[in-house]
Amino acid sequence: MVAFSPVDDRVQLVFSWDPRARAWLKERGPDNAAKPPAPPLDDGAVQTYFLDPQTGRWVGTILGARARTIGNELGTYYRSPGVVGLAVEEEAEPKSGLYVEGTERRKPVLPVAVIGGVILAIVIGAGAVAAKTLFAAGEADAKAALASAAAASAVAASGASGGPQASTAPSAATSEAPAATPAPTAPGQTTAPRTSAPTAPPRTPVPTAPPVQPATITLTALTADGTRLSYTGPNLVSAGFVVNVTVTAVLSDGSPSRSQIAIRIGPSGAWSPATRDSQGRYTAPVPVNTSKGAQPLYVLVGSGSSTAAYSLGNLFIN
Repeated sequence: MVAFSPVDDRVQLVFSWDPRARAWLKERGPDNAAKPPAPPLDDGAVQTYFLDPQTGRWVGTILGARARTIGNELGTYYRSPGVVGLAVEEEAEPKSGLYVEGTERRKPVLPVAVIGGVILAIVIGAGAVAAKTLFAAGEADAKAALASAAAASAVAASGASGGPQASTAPSAATSEAPAATPAPTAPGQTTAPRTSAPTAPPRTPVPTAPPVQPATITLTALTADGTRLSYTGPNLVSAGFVVNVTVTAVLSDGSPSRSQIAIRIGPSGAWSPATRDSQGRYTAPVPVNTSKGAQPLYVLVGSGSSTAAYSLGNLFIN
Protein backbone atom coordinates (compact mmCIF):
# COMPACT_ATOMS: atom_id res chain seq x y z
CA MET A 1 0.00 0.00 0.00
CA VAL A 2 1.32 3.42 -0.92
CA ALA A 3 1.76 5.76 2.07
CA PHE A 4 0.48 9.27 1.43
CA SER A 5 1.44 12.40 3.30
CA PRO A 6 -0.98 15.29 3.95
CA VAL A 7 0.63 17.29 1.13
CA ASP A 8 -0.04 14.63 -1.52
CA ASP A 9 -2.49 15.91 -4.13
CA ARG A 10 -4.33 12.56 -4.21
CA VAL A 11 -5.40 12.93 -0.57
CA GLN A 12 -8.68 14.83 -0.44
CA LEU A 13 -9.60 14.60 3.28
CA VAL A 14 -7.30 15.31 6.24
CA PHE A 15 -8.48 15.88 9.83
CA SER A 16 -6.57 16.72 13.04
CA TRP A 17 -7.75 15.93 16.58
CA ASP A 18 -8.02 18.74 19.17
CA PRO A 19 -7.83 17.10 22.66
CA ARG A 20 -9.07 20.27 24.34
CA ALA A 21 -12.43 20.38 22.55
CA ARG A 22 -12.56 16.61 21.84
CA ALA A 23 -13.34 17.32 18.17
CA TRP A 24 -11.86 16.88 14.69
CA LEU A 25 -10.58 19.94 12.79
CA LYS A 26 -10.43 19.81 8.99
CA GLU A 27 -6.96 20.26 7.54
CA ARG A 28 -7.95 19.64 3.93
CA GLY A 29 -11.16 18.81 2.09
CA PRO A 30 -14.19 20.39 0.38
CA ASP A 31 -17.05 21.95 2.33
CA ASN A 32 -19.41 19.08 1.45
CA ALA A 33 -16.87 16.41 2.36
CA ALA A 34 -17.76 13.22 4.19
CA LYS A 35 -17.96 13.20 7.98
CA PRO A 36 -14.69 12.91 9.95
CA PRO A 37 -13.50 9.57 11.36
CA ALA A 38 -14.45 8.14 14.74
CA PRO A 39 -12.66 9.61 17.81
CA PRO A 40 -9.14 8.25 18.40
CA LEU A 41 -8.42 5.67 21.08
CA ASP A 42 -6.16 8.14 22.90
CA ASP A 43 -8.37 11.25 22.87
CA GLY A 44 -5.94 13.26 25.00
CA ALA A 45 -3.22 13.57 22.35
CA VAL A 46 -2.89 15.67 19.20
CA GLN A 47 -2.91 13.57 16.01
CA THR A 48 -3.71 13.77 12.29
CA TYR A 49 -5.49 11.23 10.02
CA PHE A 50 -6.13 11.18 6.25
CA LEU A 51 -8.55 9.15 4.10
CA ASP A 52 -6.60 6.73 1.89
CA PRO A 53 -8.15 6.99 -1.64
CA GLN A 54 -7.12 3.41 -2.52
CA THR A 55 -8.48 1.53 0.54
CA GLY A 56 -11.09 3.99 1.84
CA ARG A 57 -9.60 3.74 5.36
CA TRP A 58 -8.43 6.46 7.74
CA VAL A 59 -4.65 6.33 8.25
CA GLY A 60 -2.57 8.20 10.81
CA THR A 61 0.14 10.49 9.48
CA ILE A 62 2.38 13.40 10.48
CA LEU A 63 0.77 16.40 12.14
CA GLY A 64 -0.96 18.91 9.89
CA ALA A 65 -0.64 22.67 10.13
CA ARG A 66 -3.57 23.12 12.52
CA ALA A 67 -2.40 20.17 14.63
CA ARG A 68 1.06 21.76 14.99
CA THR A 69 -0.61 25.00 16.08
CA ILE A 70 -2.60 23.12 18.73
CA GLY A 71 0.61 21.45 19.97
CA ASN A 72 2.28 24.84 20.34
CA GLU A 73 -0.72 26.16 22.29
CA LEU A 74 -0.68 23.17 24.67
CA GLY A 75 2.99 23.72 25.49
CA THR A 76 4.11 21.32 28.22
CA TYR A 77 0.77 19.49 28.06
CA TYR A 78 1.39 18.37 24.47
CA ARG A 79 2.17 14.67 24.04
CA SER A 80 2.11 12.00 21.37
CA PRO A 81 -0.68 9.38 21.42
CA GLY A 82 0.03 6.41 23.64
CA VAL A 83 -2.24 4.17 21.55
CA VAL A 84 -2.57 4.64 17.79
CA GLY A 85 -5.91 3.96 16.15
CA LEU A 86 -9.56 4.99 16.05
CA ALA A 87 -12.28 3.96 18.49
CA VAL A 88 -14.14 1.82 15.94
CA GLU A 89 -14.03 -1.91 15.20
CA GLU A 90 -12.47 -2.92 11.92
CA GLU A 91 -14.66 -4.89 9.53
CA ALA A 92 -13.93 -8.60 9.64
CA GLU A 93 -12.24 -10.12 6.60
CA PRO A 94 -14.55 -12.38 4.54
CA LYS A 95 -14.30 -16.05 5.42
CA SER A 96 -12.78 -18.50 3.02
CA GLY A 97 -15.06 -19.49 0.17
CA LEU A 98 -15.45 -18.89 -3.54
CA TYR A 99 -17.55 -15.87 -4.41
CA VAL A 100 -17.59 -13.22 -7.10
CA GLU A 101 -16.53 -9.74 -5.98
CA GLY A 102 -19.28 -7.15 -6.39
CA THR A 103 -22.14 -9.63 -5.92
CA GLU A 104 -23.98 -10.33 -2.71
CA ARG A 105 -22.57 -13.36 -0.95
CA ARG A 106 -25.02 -16.24 -0.62
CA LYS A 107 -26.21 -16.68 2.96
CA PRO A 108 -26.08 -20.17 4.51
CA VAL A 109 -29.37 -22.01 4.52
CA LEU A 110 -28.46 -24.57 7.19
CA PRO A 111 -29.90 -22.56 10.13
CA VAL A 112 -33.18 -22.05 8.22
CA ALA A 113 -33.41 -25.79 7.47
CA VAL A 114 -32.69 -26.67 11.10
CA ILE A 115 -35.37 -24.26 12.35
CA GLY A 116 -37.87 -25.67 9.82
CA GLY A 117 -37.07 -29.21 10.95
CA VAL A 118 -37.63 -28.31 14.61
CA ILE A 119 -40.98 -26.66 13.82
CA LEU A 120 -42.07 -29.70 11.73
CA ALA A 121 -41.13 -32.07 14.56
CA ILE A 122 -43.15 -30.02 17.05
CA VAL A 123 -46.21 -30.05 14.73
CA ILE A 124 -45.95 -33.83 14.16
CA GLY A 125 -45.58 -34.48 17.91
CA ALA A 126 -48.59 -32.31 18.74
CA GLY A 127 -50.67 -34.14 16.09
CA ALA A 128 -49.68 -37.53 17.51
CA VAL A 129 -50.70 -36.50 21.04
CA ALA A 130 -54.04 -35.14 19.80
CA ALA A 131 -54.76 -38.33 17.81
CA LYS A 132 -53.94 -40.50 20.82
CA THR A 133 -56.27 -38.45 23.02
CA LEU A 134 -59.14 -38.65 20.52
CA PHE A 135 -58.64 -42.42 20.07
CA ALA A 136 -58.74 -42.97 23.85
CA ALA A 137 -61.94 -40.88 24.16
CA GLY A 138 -63.61 -42.83 21.30
CA GLU A 139 -62.67 -46.13 22.87
CA ALA A 140 -64.19 -45.07 26.22
CA ASP A 141 -67.44 -43.96 24.50
CA ALA A 142 -67.68 -47.31 22.67
CA LYS A 143 -67.29 -49.29 25.92
CA ALA A 144 -70.02 -47.20 27.60
CA ALA A 145 -72.39 -47.76 24.66
CA LEU A 146 -71.82 -51.55 24.77
CA ALA A 147 -72.50 -51.63 28.53
CA SER A 148 -75.73 -49.64 28.09
CA ALA A 149 -76.94 -51.96 25.31
CA ALA A 150 -76.24 -55.04 27.43
CA ALA A 151 -78.23 -53.60 30.36
CA ALA A 152 -81.22 -52.80 28.08
CA SER A 153 -81.20 -56.35 26.69
CA ALA A 154 -81.26 -57.83 30.20
CA VAL A 155 -84.25 -55.69 31.23
CA ALA A 156 -86.20 -56.68 28.08
CA ALA A 157 -85.54 -60.36 28.69
CA SER A 158 -86.81 -60.21 32.29
CA GLY A 159 -90.07 -58.47 31.19
CA ALA A 160 -90.81 -61.12 28.59
CA SER A 161 -90.42 -63.96 31.16
CA GLY A 162 -93.13 -62.51 33.52
CA GLY A 163 -90.74 -60.78 35.85
CA PRO A 164 -91.53 -57.52 37.54
CA GLN A 165 -92.11 -54.68 35.15
CA ALA A 166 -90.10 -51.52 35.45
CA SER A 167 -92.05 -48.66 36.91
CA THR A 168 -93.06 -46.04 34.43
CA ALA A 169 -93.67 -43.38 37.09
CA PRO A 170 -91.35 -40.48 36.79
CA SER A 171 -88.51 -40.56 39.25
CA ALA A 172 -88.28 -37.77 41.75
CA ALA A 173 -84.53 -37.84 41.41
CA THR A 174 -84.63 -37.21 37.66
CA SER A 175 -87.47 -34.70 37.57
CA GLU A 176 -86.44 -31.14 37.07
CA ALA A 177 -87.52 -28.64 39.69
CA PRO A 178 -89.47 -25.67 38.33
CA ALA A 179 -87.52 -22.50 38.01
CA ALA A 180 -87.93 -20.19 40.94
CA THR A 181 -89.91 -17.06 40.14
CA PRO A 182 -89.12 -13.76 41.82
CA ALA A 183 -91.46 -12.81 44.64
CA PRO A 184 -93.84 -9.97 43.72
CA THR A 185 -93.15 -6.66 45.32
CA ALA A 186 -95.79 -4.80 47.25
CA PRO A 187 -97.19 -1.58 45.76
CA GLY A 188 -94.94 1.34 46.51
CA GLN A 189 -92.07 -0.96 47.45
CA THR A 190 -88.90 -0.80 45.44
CA THR A 191 -86.40 -3.53 44.94
CA ALA A 192 -83.16 -2.98 46.86
CA PRO A 193 -80.30 -2.24 44.47
CA ARG A 194 -77.43 -4.66 44.25
CA THR A 195 -74.24 -3.59 45.94
CA SER A 196 -71.11 -3.69 43.84
CA ALA A 197 -68.03 -5.55 44.97
CA PRO A 198 -65.54 -3.40 46.93
CA THR A 199 -62.73 -2.05 44.79
CA ALA A 200 -59.10 -2.60 45.71
CA PRO A 201 -57.41 0.36 47.43
CA PRO A 202 -55.13 2.42 45.15
CA ARG A 203 -51.45 1.58 45.17
CA THR A 204 -49.20 3.95 47.01
CA PRO A 205 -46.22 5.19 44.97
CA VAL A 206 -42.79 3.85 45.84
CA PRO A 207 -40.87 6.47 47.83
CA THR A 208 -38.00 8.01 45.90
CA ALA A 209 -34.50 8.26 47.28
CA PRO A 210 -33.84 11.52 49.16
CA PRO A 211 -31.65 14.02 47.32
CA VAL A 212 -27.98 14.29 48.17
CA GLN A 213 -27.42 16.91 50.87
CA PRO A 214 -24.48 19.34 50.57
CA ALA A 215 -21.56 18.38 52.79
CA THR A 216 -17.80 18.85 53.06
CA ILE A 217 -15.82 15.72 52.20
CA THR A 218 -12.17 14.69 51.83
CA LEU A 219 -10.97 12.57 48.89
CA THR A 220 -7.39 11.25 48.67
CA ALA A 221 -5.18 9.20 46.34
CA LEU A 222 -1.51 8.14 46.25
CA THR A 223 0.61 8.50 43.11
CA ALA A 224 3.23 6.03 41.93
CA ASP A 225 6.05 7.98 43.65
CA GLY A 226 4.16 8.24 46.97
CA THR A 227 2.75 11.75 46.54
CA ARG A 228 -0.53 12.15 48.42
CA LEU A 229 -3.27 14.03 46.54
CA SER A 230 -6.08 15.42 48.75
CA TYR A 231 -9.31 17.24 47.99
CA THR A 232 -11.35 18.84 50.79
CA GLY A 233 -14.48 20.67 49.72
CA PRO A 234 -18.17 20.34 48.89
CA ASN A 235 -19.47 17.01 47.65
CA LEU A 236 -22.12 18.66 45.45
CA VAL A 237 -21.52 20.82 42.36
CA SER A 238 -23.90 22.16 39.71
CA ALA A 239 -23.76 21.14 36.04
CA GLY A 240 -23.12 23.87 33.48
CA PHE A 241 -21.00 26.02 35.81
CA VAL A 242 -17.27 26.55 36.43
CA VAL A 243 -16.12 25.69 39.96
CA ASN A 244 -12.75 26.31 41.61
CA VAL A 245 -11.31 22.97 42.72
CA THR A 246 -8.32 22.93 45.13
CA VAL A 247 -6.12 19.83 45.49
CA THR A 248 -3.16 19.53 47.88
CA ALA A 249 -0.13 17.53 46.70
CA VAL A 250 2.39 16.50 49.41
CA LEU A 251 5.45 14.30 48.85
CA SER A 252 6.18 11.25 50.97
CA ASP A 253 8.63 13.25 53.13
CA GLY A 254 5.95 15.89 53.90
CA SER A 255 7.27 18.60 51.58
CA PRO A 256 4.95 20.23 49.02
CA SER A 257 5.01 18.88 45.47
CA ARG A 258 6.29 20.97 42.57
CA SER A 259 4.87 18.85 39.74
CA GLN A 260 2.51 20.23 37.12
CA ILE A 261 -1.12 19.34 37.83
CA ALA A 262 -4.38 19.57 35.84
CA ILE A 263 -7.91 18.76 37.08
CA ARG A 264 -11.21 17.69 35.52
CA ILE A 265 -14.60 16.29 36.66
CA GLY A 266 -15.95 13.28 34.76
CA PRO A 267 -14.38 10.50 32.68
CA SER A 268 -13.91 12.74 29.62
CA GLY A 269 -13.39 16.34 28.76
CA ALA A 270 -10.61 18.91 28.73
CA TRP A 271 -8.05 19.20 31.55
CA SER A 272 -7.91 22.50 33.47
CA PRO A 273 -4.30 23.47 34.40
CA ALA A 274 -3.92 24.36 38.09
CA THR A 275 -1.78 27.07 39.73
CA ARG A 276 0.36 26.18 42.78
CA ASP A 277 1.11 28.14 45.94
CA SER A 278 4.08 27.71 48.30
CA GLN A 279 2.30 25.10 50.45
CA GLY A 280 1.54 22.70 47.60
CA ARG A 281 -2.10 23.73 47.06
CA TYR A 282 -3.21 23.55 43.42
CA THR A 283 -6.31 25.47 42.33
CA ALA A 284 -7.99 25.25 38.90
CA PRO A 285 -11.27 26.60 37.44
CA VAL A 286 -12.98 23.39 36.28
CA PRO A 287 -16.06 23.49 33.98
CA VAL A 288 -18.76 20.99 34.98
CA ASN A 289 -19.70 19.63 31.55
CA THR A 290 -20.85 16.11 32.44
CA SER A 291 -24.08 14.26 33.15
CA LYS A 292 -25.83 14.46 36.52
CA GLY A 293 -25.15 11.94 39.26
CA ALA A 294 -21.90 10.62 40.75
CA GLN A 295 -18.87 11.57 38.61
CA PRO A 296 -15.16 10.94 39.39
CA LEU A 297 -12.72 13.74 40.25
CA TYR A 298 -9.50 13.23 38.23
CA VAL A 299 -6.06 14.78 38.79
CA LEU A 300 -3.39 14.69 36.03
CA VAL A 301 0.16 14.77 37.48
CA GLY A 302 3.33 15.40 35.46
CA SER A 303 4.07 16.74 32.01
CA GLY A 304 4.84 15.38 28.56
CA SER A 305 5.07 11.61 28.26
CA SER A 306 5.43 11.14 32.05
CA THR A 307 1.88 12.24 32.91
CA ALA A 308 -0.48 9.99 34.84
CA ALA A 309 -4.14 10.48 35.82
CA TYR A 310 -5.51 9.54 39.26
CA SER A 311 -9.11 9.30 40.50
CA LEU A 312 -9.67 10.72 44.00
CA GLY A 313 -13.34 9.69 44.34
CA ASN A 314 -16.79 10.84 43.26
CA LEU A 315 -18.54 14.19 43.38
CA PHE A 316 -22.30 14.52 42.89
CA ILE A 317 -23.53 16.64 39.98
CA ASN A 318 -27.01 18.16 40.28
